[in-house]
Amino acid sequence: MIELAVDDLHLTYGDNPVLKGVSMNLKRGEVVSLLGPSGSGKTTLLRAVAGLEKPTQGSIVIGNNKVYDGTPRSEIPACEHSVDGKQKDAVVVGIRRRACRASRALGRGIAGTRKERVTHGLQLLSEEI
Repeated sequence: MIELAVDDLHLTYGDNPVLKGVSMNLKRGEVVSLLGPSGSGKTTLLRAVAGLEKPTQGSIVIGNNKVYDGTPRSEIPACEHSVDGKQKDAVVVGIRRRACRASRALGRGIAGTRKERVTHGLQLLSEEI
């Protein structure tokens, strides 16, 4: 079963397109690496899945929950555990939490070399799988 589906995701910063039609499907327990040169959108993709960035087009589905579908106000707030006082699906919470942690680890929030930040991010993810 697909746990994370990203379809035709686009995101821009001002006039600069960063994500240009990214699509992927991940199954439960799958571990993947996002590789690419600096500025290619790796962290931006993680931040979009985590709800920390708002895409301009496309969709993000986690489990059975469409967390972004390209329409205004369609996204579920980032790393939020409840919506209107109701507990969200545990899959959405778990994936969003892992994406938030990985994004922080790979971003500017943790000091160290790139290798140390990547290693730290992978450790955070493996603790939750």
